[in-house]
Order: sequence, then structure tokens, then C-alpha cells
Amino acid sequence: MAQRCKAKSKRTGEQCGAWAVLLTTIETRRRLVDTERRRLAAVEQMITAERAMLLVAALVDAVRRHVDDGVVLAAVAQEVAKLYGEE
Repeated sequence: MAQRCKAKSKRTGEQCGAWAVLLTTIETRRRLVDTERRRLAAVEQMITAERAMLLVAALVDAVRRHVDDGVVLAAVAQEVAKLYGEE
């Protein structure tokens, strides 16, 4: 009888160990999924360098179309050149 109890206790311990491993694995996966979700959300908020350049070009074009003062245009052109590191 004592042998039987010992064997049953060993199996229960093994099952508990298996459950512990399973729960740890599930928790690890949950954290990984959460981290990946946050990373993807951050990526969606970023724009490519090409898209940023197109935006700047569109803004410069809008300024050129609506500003007639040559001094102001030159000042804006100088500021844009600073942004591009072309000073």
C-alpha cells in the first residue's frame, strides 16, 4: 500500500511539474504576443523616409505657389536646406 501511495504521489508530482511548464510557456507566449502587438502598432505610426521626402517636397511646392515675396522664399529655402543638411 505504501508503494502504491508513493507511486501515485510521484505521478501527481510529475503532473504538477508538467502543468507548471505548460503555464510558464503560455505566459511566455502571452508576453511575446503583447510585445509584438505593441511593436506593430508603433511601426504603423511611422512613415518611410521616401514618404517623408514626398511630404517635404509637397510643402515646399505649396509655399512656392502661395508666397510671392522673394526674401521669404529664400528664407524658407534656406530652412529646408538646413533640414536636409545642405547648408
